[in-house]
Amino acid sequence: MNQEYWIEPLIAWYEKEKRDLPWRKQQDAYAVWISEIMLQQTRVEAVIPYYLNWMKVFPTMEILAKADQQQVYQMWQGLGYYSRAKNIHDCAIECVNMNQGKLPASYQKLLVLPGIGEYTAAAISSICFHEAQSAVDGNVLRVMSRLWMDDQDISKQKTKQNLKRRLDLLIPKENPGAFNQALMELGATICIPNGAARCNICPLASFCLSYKTGKVYEYPIKTSKKSRKIEQRIILVLQYQDQYYIQKRPSQGLLANLYEFINIEKVSQKQWKEDLIKRGIKIQKIKKLTEYRHVFTHIEWQMNGYLIQVEQKIEGIWVTKKQMEEYPFASCYTPFKNLLTESF
Repeated sequence: MNQEYWIEPLIAWYEKEKRDLPWRKQQDAYAVWISEIMLQQTRVEAVIPYYLNWMKVFPTMEILAKADQQQVYQMWQGLGYYSRAKNIHDCAIECVNMNQGKLPASYQKLLVLPGIGEYTAAAISSICFHEAQSAVDGNVLRVMSRLWMDDQDISKQKTKQNLKRRLDLLIPKENPGAFNQALMELGATICIPNGAARCNICPLASFCLSYKTGKVYEYPIKTSKKSRKIEQRIILVLQYQDQYYIQKRPSQGLLANLYEFINIEKVSQKQWKEDLIKRGIKIQKIKKLTEYRHVFTHIEWQMNGYLIQVEQKIEGIWVTKKQMEEYPFASCYTPFKNLLTESF
């Protein structure tokens, strides 16, 4: 059977069954861009409230570009992968300065903007500007691997590039946005990554080679990930009366530009107490807060937190628990923040 026969039933299924998502209500490039960046590494259900709040605070590119970076990070707080927020802000500034506050209506021009890669550029250009560029993400890789019984390793960039070239030849020029969204929707709701694929209601079941041969779960082919690096961290929360000491992380690296408590590699309590004393910190009392494990993409932090009552402030930022909410913290510090009270 001709491999193109599945396209029409796929798009027909999408038009009938697609989820009612807020960024689909209009084909606005700004809205689609924000949603696509938020959806990277994050479930749709988790993204929706963040997206709605974002659009209330930053309804236009111009307003976003004028915002303080700290405010942008605050709106992103809890979504993780904070480099995405920085790239969004940088991209908005560039669009306002160079393109009258608009995203360029071209796949190639979108690619040069901060934080916009091949997938995002293809999604925006196809959905909003009707450019015939296929958008290949994890969902699309999985669907097409199963549909064609493709044994290429989807963890390799070469596989993604090969698939994009094949789909670029097939994508309908009259409706490229619907084609891309249909494949993504199928992967998110029917041909799912974890759990049982819903082949019994899949619009492509009669075209799917892996389904016909009973090999759905043998695809896609993917090499196993490297194990995460585990880091033991000590979190030290200094308290003076009703205020707590916080500090800003470096502008590069993990959790760049976010705020935190003192965060050090694990050493003995004797050692970190001596280190605090060398910094001029006079300790009155120490109380264990909690232990918490937080998983990043390639690193796992195993954290032990302590609350330390001090005799006087050291130089730096001191805030009340309420004021702390004005500063963008990574979500890994939430368990420690939640345990803070004025009484020791």
